[in-house]
Amino acid sequence: MQVVPQLASSWNQSPDGLTWTFHLRAGLKFSDGTPLTASDVAYSINRALQPATKSTVAPIYLEIIQDADNCWPAGFLP
Repeated sequence: MQVVPQLASSWNQSPDGLTWTFHLRAGLKFSDGTPLTASDVAYSINRALQPATKSTVAPIYLEIIQDADNCWPAGFLP
């Protein structure tokens, strides 16, 4: 996989290649000025993976995130 930075300033991959840690760029904000946090990014990914959302990016996440289809019980959003 070729990582292209958008929100991340840097990232690390575990030796086994299964865990990626992304470090957000400083000063990221939503359009209303609210700071963007790692929890916001995780929420967005998790929400996109929920079938009811019918997200167009879900197939991409399902292909690159191991066991993404088993992360949460049906209907659960953290």
